[in-house]
Amino acid sequence: MDIHQLRVFITAAQHLSFTEAAKHLYIAQSAVSHNILELEKELGVRLFDRTKKGLALAPAGEILLVEAFRICSLMEGVSERVRTLSEGGSGELCFGYVSEQMIDPLVPCLRRFCGKHPNIGMQFNTYDSITISRHIEDKKIDLGFGRYENIIRRDEIDWRRLYRDPFRACMGRDHRLAGEKSLSVGALAGEKLILMKRESNPGMFDMVHKLYLSRGLTPMILADTNDQMTTFMMARLGMGIAISSKQFVGGYDMEGLVSIPLTDDDAFHDVGVAWGKNPANPAVGLFLKELDGFLAELPGGEIEV
Repeated sequence: MDIHQLRVFITAAQHLSFTEAAKHLYIAQSAVSHNILELEKELGVRLFDRTKKGLALAPAGEILLVEAFRICSLMEGVSERVRTLSEGGSGELCFGYVSEQMIDPLVPCLRRFCGKHPNIGMQFNTYDSITISRHIEDKKIDLGFGRYENIIRRDEIDWRRLYRDPFRACMGRDHRLAGEKSLSVGALAGEKLILMKRESNPGMFDMVHKLYLSRGLTPMILADTNDQMTTFMMARLGMGIAISSKQFVGGYDMEGLVSIPLTDDDAFHDVGVAWGKNPANPAVGLFLKELDGFLAELPGGEIEV
């Protein structure tokens, strides 16, 4: 018994005529008769009764018709799901990102993607940039949002820049520099600097050190914390200056914290999306296509923050 025989049987049962079934299926009447005969032999039952008025379903035929509908419907559903999955129309995308502020500018794109592909699920998890790179390589996540400096160095990973996020000096409102409209890194020389420890945020730690050392300065680190919000709290208390990005600090309204733009040409980081080369998940390609369309609609082809 195969799916073709069941479809022939269903058509014959619906029309109660081998002739009409043959016309509907675009096959010879003898082919219909042959398929029905093979089914009856295999099952050891009579599927149709031949009467003076024509064909009628035998009791065994009535039972088989119910099951044949169920089997064919199941097979068609499986075929459709497999085909849709292979084209990326269903399945799941796993995203990794460093912070919600980093992915926030992509929310309109993600919302549009969800609307076009409702059968593709999404998972979101936070990691540091180095772990994101590792998980992309290990295929634990499909796409990761992070800093260029931490991700692009890996040969197995492709990258698309999304936006440039400038750095800001964050301090308490009573700090002597709090009234400035902008600052240079040089103006911060001698100021106590509050940084997350390198294990917690290696990318930002290295970039801030590079900003200082490239100018012949040595950062005076007061304390190393394990999260950015703690650095802000310490800055609000007047314990020193925290350096963060515009996109990150702009996501919070913290009383007593002042953030001032840094004017240095290299005081920024590039944020983008990364994915493994030749991804096995076809939904990755669909998302990247949507992302390309989203960015093409923006001035300059990238997000402004």
